Amino acid sequence: MVDMVKLCGFCNKRNDSEFPECKDSYCFICKGASAKLEEMIAKAANLIPLEWKSFSISTVIPRKMMAAEESVWDFKLGRSIKDDFNKRIVSDLVKKTNLDYDVLKSDGKLIFDFEKNEVRIENSDIFIFGRYKKEKAGVAQSEWICRKCSGKGCETCDFLGKRDSIEETLSEAALKLFNAKKADLHASGREDIDVQNFAGRPFILEIRKPKKPKITIKEVEKEVNSNNTGVLVQDLKYVSNSKVALVSDSHFDKAYEAEVQIQNPSDSDIEKILKLKGTVLNQHTPIRVKHRRADLIRKRKILDIKVLKHSPLTIYILAEAGTYIKELISGDEGRTKPSISSVLNKEAKCIKLSVKEIYDDFLREMMGEDD
Repeated sequence: MVDMVKLCGFCNKRNDSEFPECKDSYCFICKGASAKLEEMIAKAANLIPLEWKSFSISTVIPRKMMAAEESVWDFKLGRSIKDDFNKRIVSDLVKKTNLDYDVLKSDGKLIFDFEKNEVRIENSDIFIFGRYKKEKAGVAQSEWICRKCSGKGCETCDFLGKRDSIEETLSEAALKLFNAKKADLHASGREDIDVQNFAGRPFILEIRKPKKPKITIKEVEKEVNSNNTGVLVQDLKYVSNSKVALVSDSHFDKAYEAEVQIQNPSDSDIEKILKLKGTVLNQHTPIRVKHRRADLIRKRKILDIKVLKHSPLTIYILAEAGTYIKELISGDEGRTKPSISSVLNKEAKCIKLSVKEIYDDFLREMMGEDD
């Protein structure tokens, strides 16, 4: 095979090899792509919008090209064509445009496609941090379509087929404003569909390939908050994609307000409930979520508990991140110990639950870095 291999000057130099040299278009590896790179870089520089201050790049290398390169490496190991092209592109574009090369926070991406022999631009994905409130129960966090009827409507879903969701509410507004086709919600935890959230749960909305990237935060907030689903957003700001993992992996202590149903609550019952302050719970994965969560026993502390009203019995609960509040109340057939039900030795049921405060000061401090 070695006798059949001929390379252009670029590929021979890159591989520090001495294969017979040929015309660029006959090169065994790149078929002339190396020679065309300078022309493509010049074209890319002319495509960059005047408002860009930084750029990133992506190179699409045909599989045949990479396979040919690997076969040459059997004789002489060299530098990959992708690595070589990337370095040449970045170096030349920085010189030609005086723009910054920024992988994480660029204004847009230049795609050098050697499969199609073209260069094109894409606005960078946009990441918006904020906090959402859910003032109505019955709103899911992620897009919710009834599994039983696939959205057609049945008894299981009260013939609705689907429910409003926070992800859809935020995505629809963003796709409209930014003229994009896809958006993904990354949130710090979630509340159940029947739980209200008045605290403001941290999230990042990722907007893919927007065609209109320059939208003010005030416009985004106004568009989202004009919905009729009971979902409101606040504290919006543009951030880098590096913040996604920070938000989605963060969990915080939370304060709740729960309306609890028990039979004939007495002063003695109230005293027993208040003694749960400081208690460490052993919470077996609840029955209602064990189909999608690991079956573990989690230890969670009740940091504070107060009775706000006697009729209906309304309780304030401050608990460590990850505490199952409904199960703290009901006991979940003994899977949460102790529980309000177990200390009272009678049935207790959570009738209504809302998140009142999320103690995310750490996240507030970290998000300030992008100001």
